[in-house]
Amino acid sequence: MLNEDYPYKAKDQTCAHDKDKTIGNTKAWGIDGRSNVKKMKDRLKMQPGAVALSASSKQFQFYKSGTVKQCCDASNKNCVEDRVPINHAVTIVGYSEGSSDKKVKKCSVKDWWVSCKEETEEGSGEADAQGDKNYWKLQNSWGKSWGDNGFIKFEIQDGKGVCGINVYGIHWATWDHDTSKI
Repeated sequence: MLNEDYPYKAKDQTCAHDKDKTIGNTKAWGIDGRSNVKKMKDRLKMQPGAVALSASSKQFQFYKSGTVKQCCDASNKNCVEDRVPINHAVTIVGYSEGSSDKKVKKCSVKDWWVSCKEETEEGSGEADAQGDKNYWKLQNSWGKSWGDNGFIKFEIQDGKGVCGINVYGIHWATWDHDTSKI
């Protein structure tokens, strides 16, 4: 169904699926990269997907800019990075590694898909336009007023990752759909 047919309301509600408004069906789906950064990046090069993480921290809830490097707030002595509760899903749309060859990716967002093309820029170094590098780029469902226009960056780390982002890997799907209805 289209977004206008089934808008997000940020509350529990009865399923409002209308079979007559369905524009596509799932063709294939899977999960790639459970606790494996390389496999997550390989999947993300093909398409965006969904990841699960902990959204309980102040760093996530009140994010505005920069790269989140840890989930636990220093003032919370009971929080343990490797044991944060996984309680939220977001769309993972891209990542940045930075590079020593001074190649940067110019990216633009159309809806929720991020498209990038590589360009060489002298003096650009390893960071993006905001000075950040080595991050997952995520889009949250809380609207454009949250975060950085609806997006957040998490530092790419091995193991469970920041806020447990690597634990369940990337969930993905491909569809058969009727483009005349879009």
